[in-house]
Amino acid sequence: MAMILDAFMKRYTNKLADFVEGEVSIILNVKDELQKLQRRLERIGGFLEHAERKRREDPNVGNWVRELKDIICMKFRYEIGDKIRDLNKRLKEIAEDGSVLPKLENSNQDVQESGVNPRRTFPIEDSSDIVGTQIEEATQSLVESLVKEDQQKLWILGIVGMGGIGKTTLASNIYQDERIKENFPIRVWVCVSNNFSETNLLKEIIRSAGGNYGQAETKAELIPYLSSVLSRKFVIVLDDIWEAKVWEDLLRYPLKSAMASGRIVITTQDMNVANNMSALVHHVDKMGSDEGWALFCKKVFRDDEKEEIIILKEIGTNIVDKCDGLPLAIKTIAGVLRSKERSSIAWNN
Repeated sequence: MAMILDAFMKRYTNKLADFVEGEVSIILNVKDELQKLQRRLERIGGFLEHAERKRREDPNVGNWVRELKDIICMKFRYEIGDKIRDLNKRLKEIAEDGSVLPKLENSNQDVQESGVNPRRTFPIEDSSDIVGTQIEEATQSLVESLVKEDQQKLWILGIVGMGGIGKTTLASNIYQDERIKENFPIRVWVCVSNNFSETNLLKEIIRSAGGNYGQAETKAELIPYLSSVLSRKFVIVLDDIWEAKVWEDLLRYPLKSAMASGRIVITTQDMNVANNMSALVHHVDKMGSDEGWALFCKKVFRDDEKEEIIILKEIGTNIVDKCDGLPLAIKTIAGVLRSKERSSIAWNN
């Protein structure tokens, strides 16, 4: 039970991290509540693996897990703001349960110190996420800049925009472009995210670049390996950077000391991060209404549902407009409606 909950919690805590910063949460006037919900889910989620081991030997832990399951499985329907507030209230009681959490606090420390990044992203995007010309045009322009011969040995491209707007999708499109593959023998994709582990990040870059760090475990031991493995032209994507310290305190020296020239592509919600890294900035724009509707249709309807698209276009475009051009919000709503009856009554509910 706890293992299933653990997977569920990790998935939806990650979704919340993007959703909290999106304008949908502002429109619904629940951003503060979502932030509280995110913090509580993160705290509770850290205990689940240990709760699974302890629940059979301690009835209080077993009851705690069952109650958590009941709360997490609660359905969000009409008044989502009130539901989130109610969920927060109940999660607060769970998170402050003095009979259980003290038993799990110490065992949770090992998980926190492991440095495992729960918000991994990958440079393989569903092609159905790409609609219209916006992403393709941006990809063409940015790839041309990246492959162009330049006097600078190393420079940084910063893809900046609010959560859920499509930064990772654009970065993936760039990373998979044939011209990038032809011009950069070494390509690396890593998701940095918040609370990253310095040593794990260094190891992942070294490994992805085709290197071997042997028995090296410390930051001081790993940095020389990183510099030496970048012996051919390279491009490194650092997805979801929250702070510039990952560059200033960790990667700047080994990457600038590399034998070959390279390009760094970062995605971030924070313009200050891009500026502090002296990046050439590309702002990701919101989707237009037509592109938003096209994405929505791809996610909701089958190819043979042309008639349903026509019938539900009015209510569908109203739903898309409320997502304010954010692809993540559109895909989230589409995921809910995909399993519903194709009728105005069902969608209005």
